[in-house]
Amino acid sequence: MFRKLNEILKNYKMTKENLIELFDEFIKNIDLNNPKFEDVGRVHDWRNYIPKEWVECWSEFTEREKKIMIVMAEAQANEEDWD
Repeated sequence: MFRKLNEILKNYKMTKENLIELFDEFIKNIDLNNPKFEDVGRVHDWRNYIPKEWVECWSEFTEREKKIMIVMAEAQANEEDWD
């Protein structure tokens, strides 16, 4: 889902507003209230980069906090290098 994020960001003129818009577009298919952490994939899955302690209290985070965590975790997942 996020695979081309880095490519898009390289050529994208960043402002606070359009950055938020871009990230909202990328996470629109994720249920923020139930991202199904139990279904985490092994490779290139952002859910691997959310600490267990955060998963346990996921419902306590605001929508904005969840979005930020997802985008940051996805950036990490995109950096995985598998043979």
